[in-house]
Amino acid sequence: MVLALVMGVLCHIAFTVAVVSMIAAMFFGISESFGQVSWPWALVTNALLVVQFPLAHSFFLTGRGSRWLARLVPGPHGRTLATTTYALIASLQLAALFLLWTPDQLAFVLGLTAYCLLAPRLKERRFLARYGARFVRYRGAVPYAFPDFRPSRRQTNAQ
Repeated sequence: MVLALVMGVLCHIAFTVAVVSMIAAMFFGISESFGQVSWPWALVTNALLVVQFPLAHSFFLTGRGSRWLARLVPGPHGRTLATTTYALIASLQLAALFLLWTPDQLAFVLGLTAYCLLAPRLKERRFLARYGARFVRYRGAVPYAFPDFRPSRRQTNAQ
């Protein structure tokens, strides 16, 4: 119980730091941060900051990654606390991204936009393998990136 409480508190603190750092970064137009690396190393640093989140995020969603997460917490509760561990790591990754970014707004925007548009496609493959026909029906009813304002088939059939 104490371990779960400590993990939960750490997770919430890390999430708060990530959100506050994101808000501050957006407020200053991603031009102020603790990241002060000179060119051309700034390019390498920013590239690593951009890719570290989607790579680890995606890895931890795999079977092998979830087993690895379960081993991070000592004792028999690692599997139970794997989701909390996942959220803690993701929060720390986002905090690092916003706190350490070396100003280059275009690279930042392009990197995160690409991730937000492409990563769900990878997640869809996992969902298809896990949920099969149920996910196919869901995917047919829910638009991918842009809302569909036309009446759905369900609404049309009900009328």
